[in-house]
This record gives sequence, C-alpha cells and structure tokens, in this order.
Amino acid sequence: MFSSVLLAAALFQAPIAIQGAVDTELGPLIEALGNPEPRDIQGFRFWEGRIHGTRVVVSRTEVGMVHAAMATTILNQEYGPRLIINQGTAGGVNPELRTGDIVLGRASVAFGSLRTTQRKRGDGIDIDSWEALPVLLREGNERVRYESFAADAALLRAALEVPYAGGQLVQGVVGSADQWNREVDKLLWAHEVYGIDSEDMESASVHQVAHIYGIPFLAIRIISNSEHHDSQFRPEVGTDCAKFTIEVVKALGVAH
Repeated sequence: MFSSVLLAAALFQAPIAIQGAVDTELGPLIEALGNPEPRDIQGFRFWEGRIHGTRVVVSRTEVGMVHAAMATTILNQEYGPRLIINQGTAGGVNPELRTGDIVLGRASVAFGSLRTTQRKRGDGIDIDSWEALPVLLREGNERVRYESFAADAALLRAALEVPYAGGQLVQGVVGSADQWNREVDKLLWAHEVYGIDSEDMESASVHQVAHIYGIPFLAIRIISNSEHHDSQFRPEVGTDCAKFTIEVVKALGVAH
C-alpha cells in the first residue's frame, strides 16, 4: 500500500499525455519537446520529453474513433499518464462558433450511435424520428448508462484561465463520430438532440477509454470549418490549438 507521500510522488512523475490525430495538429508540441526521436507501437507514434519542465508524452492517434481508442489504450498501458488532453481541429456544429474559436469540452458525446424508426422501402428518411443511444459500460454486475462523459473539473477550470487571442474561448460539448457532416440541417439536428457544439472523430472515444481507466480528461478543439459560416477546411489552425495546449500545460505545471 502506497503512503500518501509516495502516491503523490508517483503521480507527479507520471506524464501529461497530449493527443492529436494528424501531424498538422502536433508540430508545435513536438518542437516544444525538443524534437525527440519517436517511438512506434503497433502503428501508433509517441514522443516523450518535457514542456516547461513538465514531463509530457505526445501521441498521434490517427483519424477515427477506433484508432483513437486503440492509441489511448496503448498510451495508458505504456506510459500511465496522470491526465489526457485530446486536442486538434473540429467542425463547427453550434452556429455561434466560427473558424479559430476554441471549444473546451465540459463533456463529450459519441453522436454516431442512434436508432432509426422502421420505415419501408420508398418511405424516405425521417431525421426527426432518430433516437440517440447512450454508451453502456459494464461496472461490476451492472450496465451503467452514459449520455455523455464529463471533463475533469480542475483541468477545465485551468484551461479556461489561459489567455487566447485567436477567437472565442468557450466551454461546450464536444461531439465525435466517424462522420464529416456538411448538411446544415443534420448539424442543427445534432446540436439540438445531442447538445454538441463541435464535431471531430476522436475525442469521445478517447474520453470513454480515459473514463474506464480513471484518468482525468479534457478535450480542446479549435474550429477549422463551419457550414454555417465558412465551409473551407483550414487545417493550419491546428497549430494554433497546439500552441494554446502548450500554454495549458505551462499553467498546469505552475499549478502543480
């Protein structure tokens, strides 16, 4: 049994994990680490070093829900992080968000899980009849229902205090699915039914794995395109999200 002092020391030595799906979301982070040699495990890449004196492991998850969940499982088994930040670009779902705005996920939702009503061939599609399905996790002998997963409150508070001049910095609900939605009515439906403000293909699956492992989690997503305002995908804003995340790590290092 660890004493409280030894446990605190062990937790302090464990790294902060920062994830991104693609290289454009990771460049400033790897540079901040001092450009260390990467480590490849089962097709996923990791870089380890220090940012502002804090031990950090950067993980490239690749794109997609299964990729992100697998990368996070490997991350947890190999590095035992004390917290996970999943960051990168996202599409705007909330009409009030524009390119360059950052959403700090107070919660995440897997919005690709749904049930449709029975309709015969030729009856068409009725989006208003679609039913959102929860995540069911086995906890002991019970299957526990999760409509969403809540972010770590302390991480969210710390990130909200970090200055950002590139747009709005808001807390909201981050949605994830293996989808890229360009139909405005579908986006408005997802905003209304699931309450999501942005969409990506990784955050919610990572959050579910972090929840299972009991690891504090926060999603940081920058709007790179919005069918409501500017549909042009701008991957370069991913570097702005990475730079903001570095400032979050700096703030967390000061706090600890």
